Amino acid sequence: MIAVQIMRQFLQESGQGLDCRILRFNARRVSDQDDSKEFEFEYVISCYMADNTISVYKSSGQNSGCGSGMIIGKRKLLKPNQSMRTINTYPEYYTYEDLYVGAQVEMDRFKFKIIGCDEYTLKFMENFPHRFPKANIGLILDKLRLRLQDNYKMFVSQYMKQARLDPVPYAEFSSAIHKVLGEDIKEQEVLHLGRRFQKVDPQFEINQEELRSLVQTNLRRKLFFEFSKLEENYHKYDVDKSGMVKKKEFMYVLKGARLPLSRDLVCALEQSFAPHEESIVNYTEFIKFLNYKKYPAPECPPMNTMMYMQGNTRRSDLTRSKLSNIQVDVAEFIKALGMEEQFIRENS
Repeated sequence: MIAVQIMRQFLQESGQGLDCRILRFNARRVSDQDDSKEFEFEYVISCYMADNTISVYKSSGQNSGCGSGMIIGKRKLLKPNQSMRTINTYPEYYTYEDLYVGAQVEMDRFKFKIIGCDEYTLKFMENFPHRFPKANIGLILDKLRLRLQDNYKMFVSQYMKQARLDPVPYAEFSSAIHKVLGEDIKEQEVLHLGRRFQKVDPQFEINQEELRSLVQTNLRRKLFFEFSKLEENYHKYDVDKSGMVKKKEFMYVLKGARLPLSRDLVCALEQSFAPHEESIVNYTEFIKFLNYKKYPAPECPPMNTMMYMQGNTRRSDLTRSKLSNIQVDVAEFIKALGMEEQFIRENS
């Protein structure tokens, strides 16, 4: 009961509410005798954050001839070797803390290895690193710093090419991190490192004027004109009247305003004005960006906003993209480690 109350408080504080907060993971069956076709299928493990209940769904493979369906209904699941009949001890149940890429779990005698998760789950973890240490970049870098104290030069030299640090494929980066930390790092942690230091191709940056034109055209066609009310809502969170708000307040007001924009366009606005969790947003400039009456942009032709977003994404979803196409910015990663000065000082 206490754990549920803590989780409810966490979700309420996050401004996310209790509904539809579901973390989804891709998994495969594992067994000592891996000769059954059953182990070729992919499963979706869903964790419902409001009460830590879990369900497992089997996805049918393409042209497999086998149907899909729920194999474990939504409920609390006991960990292996736990019993409700144990006296004087509380049985242990699976929670969101037990689910991450690379974990092996046993649920109702089904053994699974988690091999991926969806974009929502990745972002949710990254938004609340104090609750998800495997998405906490600071903690992961601390582990690396501790282990690299004696072989930092060797670690960096493998990336040096003609005295510069070029981006490397995610697979190569992942292999190097695993060599350093071995069993002390999970694939979920490496995944978040790859996302954090992914090399962003400049051609995929969102074109501000193009986005402004697209957003204003949609607002004009839907007859939205409550810009003053939107500004008043931002004023409530601007205590020192600086014209600036944190990303959390920025997104809370933006979503609460129910602008007549597709989810893809709202995501594009978030990426453009608040790309990072620590972003501070000038909401006055943002409202000017939207206001087609006072600051009109050229009207744009009809456009598929989903295709627009797919062509202008800032960060690829590593679970859906081919990892071979992901490049990690090693220079930024080494810079974030911050060990260069210490290395020079100790070897001078």
